Amino acid sequence: MVRAVTSTRQVHGDLKLCGVPEHVNKVLQLSHLTKLFDARESEDDAVAAFYNKPAPKEQNVPTGQCVLCVDRNADVLNYVRELLRRAGYDVHTSNHLRDALILMRVTKFDLVLVGADINASPATQKTFQDACSAMPVVELGSEFSTAEAGEAAAALLERIAARLGRPAAS
Repeated sequence: MVRAVTSTRQVHGDLKLCGVPEHVNKVLQLSHLTKLFDARESEDDAVAAFYNKPAPKEQNVPTGQCVLCVDRNADVLNYVRELLRRAGYDVHTSNHLRDALILMRVTKFDLVLVGADINASPATQKTFQDACSAMPVVELGSEFSTAEAGEAAAALLERIAARLGRPAAS
Protein backbone atom coordinates (compact mmCIF):
# COMPACT_ATOMS: atom_id res chain seq x y z
CA MET A 1 0.00 0.00 0.00
CA VAL A 2 2.86 2.38 0.80
CA ARG A 3 4.44 1.63 -2.56
CA ALA A 4 1.14 2.32 -4.34
CA VAL A 5 0.51 5.68 -2.67
CA THR A 6 4.15 6.74 -3.14
CA SER A 7 4.15 5.85 -6.82
CA THR A 8 0.80 7.56 -7.34
CA ARG A 9 1.91 10.77 -5.64
CA GLN A 10 5.18 10.86 -7.57
CA VAL A 11 3.11 11.36 -10.73
CA HIS A 12 0.93 13.98 -8.98
CA GLY A 13 -1.95 11.61 -8.33
CA ASP A 14 -3.52 10.57 -5.05
CA LEU A 15 -5.00 7.52 -3.38
CA LYS A 16 -7.97 7.39 -1.03
CA LEU A 17 -9.07 4.47 1.12
CA CYS A 18 -12.72 3.77 1.78
CA GLY A 19 -14.68 1.43 3.98
CA VAL A 20 -11.52 0.39 5.84
CA PRO A 21 -12.26 -2.52 8.20
CA GLU A 22 -11.59 -1.76 11.88
CA HIS A 23 -8.70 -4.25 12.14
CA VAL A 24 -6.95 -2.66 9.14
CA ASN A 25 -7.57 0.82 10.53
CA LYS A 26 -6.00 -0.31 13.82
CA VAL A 27 -2.87 -1.48 11.95
CA LEU A 28 -2.70 1.86 10.13
CA GLN A 29 -2.95 3.71 13.45
CA LEU A 30 -0.37 1.55 15.23
CA SER A 31 2.09 1.92 12.35
CA HIS A 32 1.45 5.69 12.10
CA LEU A 33 0.39 5.24 8.48
CA THR A 34 -2.85 7.18 9.06
CA LYS A 35 -0.74 10.27 8.30
CA LEU A 36 0.08 8.84 4.89
CA PHE A 37 -3.35 7.50 3.87
CA ASP A 38 -6.60 9.44 3.52
CA ALA A 39 -9.26 7.00 4.75
CA ARG A 40 -12.96 7.75 4.22
CA GLU A 41 -16.12 6.09 5.52
CA SER A 42 -17.60 5.28 2.12
CA GLU A 43 -16.75 5.17 -1.56
CA ASP A 44 -18.87 8.29 -2.13
CA ASP A 45 -16.87 10.18 0.53
CA ALA A 46 -13.59 9.03 -1.01
CA VAL A 47 -14.61 10.11 -4.51
CA ALA A 48 -15.89 13.45 -3.18
CA ALA A 49 -12.55 14.00 -1.42
CA PHE A 50 -10.82 14.16 -4.81
CA TYR A 51 -12.99 17.17 -5.67
CA ASN A 52 -12.79 18.96 -2.33
CA LYS A 53 -10.07 21.45 -1.76
CA PRO A 54 -7.28 19.57 0.00
CA ALA A 55 -6.37 20.57 3.52
CA PRO A 56 -3.06 22.37 3.70
CA LYS A 57 -0.30 19.80 4.00
CA GLU A 58 2.17 20.14 6.78
CA GLN A 59 5.30 21.67 5.37
CA ASN A 60 8.44 19.66 5.88
CA VAL A 61 11.41 21.88 6.46
CA PRO A 62 14.17 20.68 4.16
CA THR A 63 17.37 19.87 6.01
CA GLY A 64 19.55 20.18 2.92
CA GLN A 65 20.91 16.76 3.75
CA CYS A 66 20.89 13.96 1.23
CA VAL A 67 20.48 10.31 2.23
CA LEU A 68 21.02 7.18 0.15
CA CYS A 69 18.98 4.14 1.27
CA VAL A 70 20.01 0.71 0.04
CA ASP A 71 17.87 -2.31 0.85
CA ARG A 72 16.76 -5.32 -1.17
CA ASN A 73 13.13 -4.99 -0.02
CA ALA A 74 11.16 -2.47 -2.10
CA ASP A 75 8.49 -2.10 0.59
CA VAL A 76 11.10 -1.18 3.21
CA LEU A 77 12.67 1.30 0.77
CA ASN A 78 9.30 2.96 0.11
CA TYR A 79 8.49 3.21 3.80
CA VAL A 80 11.92 4.62 4.70
CA ARG A 81 11.82 7.05 1.74
CA GLU A 82 8.47 8.49 2.91
CA LEU A 83 9.60 8.60 6.53
CA LEU A 84 12.82 10.47 5.71
CA ARG A 85 11.17 12.82 3.21
CA ARG A 86 8.64 13.80 5.85
CA ALA A 87 11.58 14.51 8.18
CA GLY A 88 12.99 16.88 5.54
CA TYR A 89 15.72 14.77 3.98
CA ASP A 90 16.41 14.50 0.25
CA VAL A 91 16.21 10.73 -0.25
CA HIS A 92 17.47 8.43 -3.00
CA THR A 93 16.92 4.67 -2.92
CA SER A 94 18.30 1.58 -4.56
CA ASN A 95 17.86 -2.13 -4.04
CA HIS A 96 21.17 -3.07 -5.74
CA LEU A 97 24.68 -2.14 -4.66
CA ARG A 98 25.82 -1.58 -8.24
CA ASP A 99 23.05 0.97 -8.79
CA ALA A 100 23.86 2.59 -5.45
CA LEU A 101 27.47 3.00 -6.55
CA ILE A 102 26.31 4.79 -9.69
CA LEU A 103 24.15 7.13 -7.58
CA MET A 104 27.14 7.79 -5.33
CA ARG A 105 29.22 8.87 -8.32
CA VAL A 106 26.71 11.50 -9.42
CA THR A 107 25.28 12.70 -6.09
CA LYS A 108 26.92 13.83 -2.88
CA PHE A 109 25.29 12.00 0.01
CA ASP A 110 25.54 13.07 3.63
CA LEU A 111 24.63 9.62 4.93
CA VAL A 112 24.07 6.09 3.65
CA LEU A 113 21.40 3.87 5.17
CA VAL A 114 22.10 0.19 4.47
CA GLY A 115 19.66 -2.66 4.96
CA ALA A 116 20.55 -6.15 6.08
CA ASP A 117 21.64 -8.91 3.73
CA ILE A 118 22.48 -6.87 0.64
CA ASN A 119 23.86 -9.37 -1.85
CA ALA A 120 26.50 -8.49 -4.42
CA SER A 121 29.77 -9.81 -5.71
CA PRO A 122 32.73 -9.47 -3.32
CA ALA A 123 34.29 -6.85 -5.62
CA THR A 124 31.09 -4.77 -5.63
CA GLN A 125 30.75 -5.07 -1.85
CA LYS A 126 34.37 -3.93 -1.40
CA THR A 127 33.89 -0.98 -3.77
CA PHE A 128 30.70 0.00 -1.90
CA GLN A 129 32.46 -0.21 1.48
CA ASP A 130 35.31 1.95 0.14
CA ALA A 131 32.83 4.52 -1.21
CA CYS A 132 31.07 4.64 2.16
CA SER A 133 34.26 5.06 4.18
CA ALA A 134 34.17 8.86 3.94
CA MET A 135 30.58 9.33 5.18
CA PRO A 136 28.32 8.25 8.02
CA VAL A 137 26.61 4.90 7.55
CA VAL A 138 23.57 3.66 9.48
CA GLU A 139 22.70 -0.01 9.28
CA LEU A 140 19.00 -0.70 9.10
CA GLY A 141 19.23 -4.12 10.72
CA SER A 142 17.17 -7.19 9.98
CA GLU A 143 14.77 -6.43 12.86
CA PHE A 144 13.61 -3.15 11.30
CA SER A 145 10.90 -4.71 9.12
CA THR A 146 9.54 -6.82 11.99
CA ALA A 147 9.62 -4.18 14.75
CA GLU A 148 6.63 -2.02 15.67
CA ALA A 149 6.57 0.60 12.92
CA GLY A 150 6.22 3.71 15.08
CA GLU A 151 9.03 2.72 17.42
CA ALA A 152 11.27 1.56 14.57
CA ALA A 153 10.70 4.83 12.69
CA ALA A 154 11.44 6.99 15.74
CA ALA A 155 14.57 5.02 16.57
CA LEU A 156 15.79 5.23 12.97
CA LEU A 157 15.25 9.00 12.81
CA GLU A 158 17.16 9.40 16.09
CA ARG A 159 20.08 7.30 14.83
CA ILE A 160 20.25 9.27 11.57
CA ALA A 161 20.08 12.62 13.36
CA ALA A 162 22.83 11.53 15.77
CA ARG A 163 25.11 10.43 12.91
CA LEU A 164 24.51 13.71 11.10
CA GLY A 165 24.94 15.75 14.28
CA ARG A 166 21.53 17.42 14.23
CA PRO A 167 18.57 17.42 16.60
CA ALA A 168 16.14 14.54 16.10
CA ALA A 169 12.85 15.32 14.35
CA SER A 170 9.91 15.56 16.72
